[in-house]
Amino acid sequence: MDARLKQAGGDAEERDLSPPGDAGPPLADRFADRVLRKCLNWRPGDVVLAVVETDVEPLAAAFREALARQSIEAAWVTMPARARPNEEPPAEVASALKTCDVAVLITSTSLSSTQALRTALESSRPPRIASLAGLDLRRVVPLLEIDTEHLARRCDVLANRLKGNHVVRLVSASGTDLEFRTSGSNVGCNGGALGAPGAFGLLPAGDVFLSPVPGSAHGVAVIDGSVNNLGLAHEPIRLRFEEGRVVELSDPQMRLLLRAFGADVADLREFGVGLNPRASITGHPGEDRVACGAFRLAIGSHRPDGGFLLDTFLRPAELHIDGERVPPELLRPAPSQPPPSPASIDLQRADVYALLFQNSNDAQYVLDLETQRFLEVNAAFEELTGYSRAELVGGPIDATRLVALESADVYRRKQENRKHSQGDRYELKIYCKNGAKRPVELSVRRFTLDERQVVVGSMRDLSFRKKLEQEMWERIEELGLANSRILALTEKLRHVPHLTAQLTPLNSVEELLEKSASLMTAREGLDYANVTFYLLQGDSLETAYSTSKSKTLGHALASDHPLTRIALGQAPGYVTSQEAVLPLTGPDAHVGVIEVLFHPKEIEVLMGNEHALKGYQNLLRTLAGFLGLRILNIQLYEKVKMQSIVDQTTGAYNRRYFEQKFAEEVGRALRYGRDLALVMVDLDNFKKINDTLGHPQGDMLLAEATRLYRSHFRSADLVCRYGGDEFTIIMPETTYENAMIKAESLRALFRDTAFTNLGNPAAPLRLTLSLGVTALSLQTHNAESMLRAADEALLASKRRGRDTVSGRPGRSE
Repeated sequence: MDARLKQAGGDAEERDLSPPGDAGPPLADRFADRVLRKCLNWRPGDVVLAVVETDVEPLAAAFREALARQSIEAAWVTMPARARPNEEPPAEVASALKTCDVAVLITSTSLSSTQALRTALESSRPPRIASLAGLDLRRVVPLLEIDTEHLARRCDVLANRLKGNHVVRLVSASGTDLEFRTSGSNVGCNGGALGAPGAFGLLPAGDVFLSPVPGSAHGVAVIDGSVNNLGLAHEPIRLRFEEGRVVELSDPQMRLLLRAFGADVADLREFGVGLNPRASITGHPGEDRVACGAFRLAIGSHRPDGGFLLDTFLRPAELHIDGERVPPELLRPAPSQPPPSPASIDLQRADVYALLFQNSNDAQYVLDLETQRFLEVNAAFEELTGYSRAELVGGPIDATRLVALESADVYRRKQENRKHSQGDRYELKIYCKNGAKRPVELSVRRFTLDERQVVVGSMRDLSFRKKLEQEMWERIEELGLANSRILALTEKLRHVPHLTAQLTPLNSVEELLEKSASLMTAREGLDYANVTFYLLQGDSLETAYSTSKSKTLGHALASDHPLTRIALGQAPGYVTSQEAVLPLTGPDAHVGVIEVLFHPKEIEVLMGNEHALKGYQNLLRTLAGFLGLRILNIQLYEKVKMQSIVDQTTGAYNRRYFEQKFAEEVGRALRYGRDLALVMVDLDNFKKINDTLGHPQGDMLLAEATRLYRSHFRSADLVCRYGGDEFTIIMPETTYENAMIKAESLRALFRDTAFTNLGNPAAPLRLTLSLGVTALSLQTHNAESMLRAADEALLASKRRGRDTVSGRPGRSE
């Protein structure tokens, strides 16, 4: 049983896994996102392992493709299907489980009863593991797209109710009347929250389960749901229990199934309750196990090796614990009505939509500018305002209902201005659902989607910042009153709120660091001697900005350097009489380190006044925390921006960015009388490659070709994917003659390059290019005519037999 390790995306086959009419992310992407980010709390840098049995490859293939599209690397271990749940996996699987951070098990039977899994979960650095039982992708995604926190709370409530010594009774209108005892606290709870080290759970989640006291079950259970290995129960199956065992069974197929495994496997081994609001009894054990309100009776053996398990399912019945009925709404909450989809605006087509809503810790929303109706909100927005998504999206609450009376005029003016400006940032107060008022900061941007004006906004709660500013002022006053020796320093501390206000609007990391350092070292500011910022790049730390001329910018510090350890959270920051070295952090993320050198005697002024010294140190830590959060937010903004202009398959700029940038370059060249050339490139016979070798091979060739284009041209030249296998290269300050020379050298280089062959790495592929070249001239005097000329030149190269460079020079001015 040899295991095979692969890298994600190595043999992925491209498919459209979105349901008809769905313009959102493919089902596979949503599946991977829920499993990794929502359930397993995956973070960049986590080592991901996927364990796959060969008989559930379709679900695994979808998962592999999703990881490849999202550039998430994973190690893959494929193993033969196991005959029994307690059969140990190959040694390679057991070893890999002990070295990963996150594992996804896509198998036909769970590994939960194996020693390999128990050893991994009990190790000194245990992974987080999710197990899936091979449900169809189109069915498993809806089961995962639930309110995980709400489901986990319901599971916890029921699990706590079942812990201890109880008498449990099931009663249904179909004839079920079964009673058994429980003992101790061994109650399993599978709520889907697997973010803690050593966490393990089955997905889809949503069930509570326990082992009844052996020999305690008696009465009748009518199986009107399903039986694993047999499917849906077309007619009710009657089971009668005495002394914990099945003594009477009405279905002959089920009798044969049990008899094949011996007389000692007829015990009531396990009892479970499903709580997943999206799941129902379908005949698939993976979904039936969590079906909302359904009950599971697992028939097996209490012997140490576990014996045979036969899961049977009852449709919703009454559950009584010690004679008291469990509230039906806990077992079967009223289904929530899905919010109506916006009729005229397809938000899923916006490039930044998924990234903004999935990664932001701030409250995010999308608003129709004319009607002031919310089109979409994220969970943070619901938490901030107290309103549910159903109340905000398509519900009775619009944006004007949230604005406090004292902010109404400000909001009205901003809305009028929004029709003429693209973006804005301002503060106001809002009403929350509980009647409380909160100060918030709005950062908004206007867009046109489907011929409608919409506002994409971020809302940040300023309550903490306002409170912090008030506390800082109070602390400053306390410092000033505490001792006359620190009056000079209190003036310095008064600059902190003013400093943060100046830094908040900055939207680039470089500008933020430079401005921060300038304000912190200015005499009229904080008047420090030197300030240096170090930012994390992978596991190393680089000098990003410094007011000291002796610091080499871009210099990388090793992973074991003391400053790197502080940046990674492996060592605490500190403040001494000479310097402060503090981590720059945000919510669950490390950014870097700030190093502040003090002027001589500065801290000595505070010596002897511990209260003042502590306050001074706290203000430095507050400032470091503020800067870390701002850097994280800016980096997220830059990531969103790049997402909107970069082609995800190749890493080249996309067509929309090309059209915008090309128009700017043409205007600049005309305005200043500069040269400008345009090259259009097409891979010869690329469709044949896709048709014969598959789309993964095609995507690999496009990515390798893009890297070759970039390495061949200057950094000032812009490589853009125009569509399919067509690329354009904008060449500022370049004449037609020089562009032809450059294009010809690219054609020759491309012809001599060996490209990766996924199907046969030992036989690399050889490709050729057709190229069309033009330049700014009297005939090609605008972006449209230049693009047309380059396209005509490219067609001429194809007509000449391909692997050729053709040009349309026009007449020079």
